[in-house]
Amino acid sequence: MLPAGRYDLLRYNQANRTFVAQRATGEETLLAEQATLERLGIQIQIEHFEKGNIRKSVSIPGTYHTLPANPQGVIAILKAPVHGTYEAIDVILFILVIGGFIGVFQKTGAFDAWLNALVDSPPWTRSLVDYHCHRHDLARRDDFRNGGGKRWRFIHCWCRFFSQLDMI
Repeated sequence: MLPAGRYDLLRYNQANRTFVAQRATGEETLLAEQATLERLGIQIQIEHFEKGNIRKSVSIPGTYHTLPANPQGVIAILKAPVHGTYEAIDVILFILVIGGFIGVFQKTGAFDAWLNALVDSPPWTRSLVDYHCHRHDLARRDDFRNGGGKRWRFIHCWCRFFSQLDMI
């Protein structure tokens, strides 16, 4: 059986422009700068906190500590799935919405038509997409020309595109 425990957490205080570390011993205020993140072992750029891209607390690596056992009753066990769903609703909705869009595009044939049009497009266009995808370590070159792996290229290219716009 796995013992109960948790990591220390770090959150960004937008009003004071500081970090607040929630440790087992209490809260600690830290300077909001890249050096603080690096010292804590958090590999995130500080701009993501400042822009508001990261609004939730993040775990501080290497700070896991066990907690005393806290047995739960039947009611708490029944409430746990509802509480977990509430905590992760943003991720759940994102997956459902993206899955819904892809499902609609797939069902109507728009997805395949677009990918086929891309494959049948002028060679210079195909080369640009090919170059962009290969630049980001995607599958072999002949997969794209032969029709295999088109969906993975599509998803990967769009993920890269949105990540460059700080949307992911």
